[in-house]
Amino acid sequence: MEKIALKALLPEFPRQRGSLISILREVNESFGYVSEEDVDEIAEYLNITANQVFGVLTFYSELRTKPAGEKTIKFCVGPSCYLKGIEKIEKAFQENLGVNMGETTPDGKFTLTPTHCNGTCAQSPMLQVDGTIYGQVKPEDAPKIVEEWRK
Repeated sequence: MEKIALKALLPEFPRQRGSLISILREVNESFGYVSEEDVDEIAEYLNITANQVFGVLTFYSELRTKPAGEKTIKFCVGPSCYLKGIEKIEKAFQENLGVNMGETTPDGKFTLTPTHCNGTCAQSPMLQVDGTIYGQVKPEDAPKIVEEWRK
């Protein structure tokens, strides 16, 4: 992130440790991820260590330390989806796209990521592509879903 943009954003928040999550969410939302440089700048602003910032940053799965692809495919890892085979579906997408969970395709189009239950257990196993929910997904659905979003 440009230092100027981050420096303009930080004064919107109180200089206290309790602001950390709000700052991380805002930076992530505004710029798509929180860089190492951002971590250092936030730590300095809040007068805490970079390790403390990084610990919080990496605890929350919705916060990113690297840029995401144009489309994010989120796989529900809740109990219902797990019991109905989400791991096989994850593997099908990983093979189709040639990346592992948490990675972005070399062309920058797709990022694969796990997500916690979103309350659509009746449709399990499920996944989301940029908020569009696909329920009762099967491994063989992977190529069709990828092509639908590649356009």
